[in-house]
Amino acid sequence: MQFRVQRVLPYAPDALFDLVWDVKSYPSFVPWCKALRVLEQRPNRMRAEMLVGVKAMQEPFLSEVEASEDRRTITMRSIRGPFKLFRSEWQFAESAPQSPESLESLESGGTPGSLVDFSVDFRFRSRLFEKVLGMLFENLAEKTIHAFALEADRRLQ
Repeated sequence: MQFRVQRVLPYAPDALFDLVWDVKSYPSFVPWCKALRVLEQRPNRMRAEMLVGVKAMQEPFLSEVEASEDRRTITMRSIRGPFKLFRSEWQFAESAPQSPESLESLESGGTPGSLVDFSVDFRFRSRLFEKVLGMLFENLAEKTIHAFALEADRRLQ
């Protein structure tokens, strides 16, 4: 299953990059992330183990998360867990003003905002997970970017 969503958020790309890179905080606001621990961290790469799922169906998921040097892309891929394949990517770019009001804000020193592009491609190992969770994860990209947008509002306003 592949999903992609783009959204313009009123925060600088670096601030949104920092939010997404802060994987330790995911259990507090990402609906399908029940627990997380970072096993290894370097400046642009980390390994993390997450407990993912919904209701009683939960599985551990080991992932590698990598950040680009320019702080514009974060990629996560599955190493072990319920997924045969899992790869997600966040891209952050400055956005052009969307309205006369946002142009005025930019001219008065406001933040230009960001175009956030989130994509996810995944397949479950288990047919049971595919059948039960596949439908729940159908809107995964939209739900994920919505959760991050709400957290950005909470942290960055």
